[in-house]
Amino acid sequence: MYLSNCSHSGFGNHDCYHYQDAGVVCQGSPFLIPVRLSNGTRPNEGTVEIFYQNRWGTICDIFWTLQDANVVCRQLGYDGAYNATHSSYYGDSGLTTVMAYTDCFGQESQLANCTGFRYSPYIPQWYCDDSTIAGVMCIGEITRVS
Repeated sequence: MYLSNCSHSGFGNHDCYHYQDAGVVCQGSPFLIPVRLSNGTRPNEGTVEIFYQNRWGTICDIFWTLQDANVVCRQLGYDGAYNATHSSYYGDSGLTTVMAYTDCFGQESQLANCTGFRYSPYIPQWYCDDSTIAGVMCIGEITRVS
């Protein structure tokens, strides 16, 4: 059951005030976002690519942090990250940007658990383009497979 399945007068059509807002806290991850690295000179570095809507795409580097990179590297089986790269450090992969604002705390086990990621169309087109692709440099060798 989804909220969108419930009858209502349309999203945004209401006579409520913000003190009447409701919310939910979900536990666990509803899905896994497959992640891979490309264009790096070593297996533990590269452009971050994610699988979304049956295709691979990139992450915009807007607000891309070491915490976000840590989550990606751990999801791939590394101990963490020592660098979060910006400005298409590994070059243009030729893929569409499909994610921005990942907003990870750094302790999540996978990207899907991060609180702030948004899929398109929430990608700020005024900023995100082929020159703003996020990448990572992961620590060491793969230690486990997620």
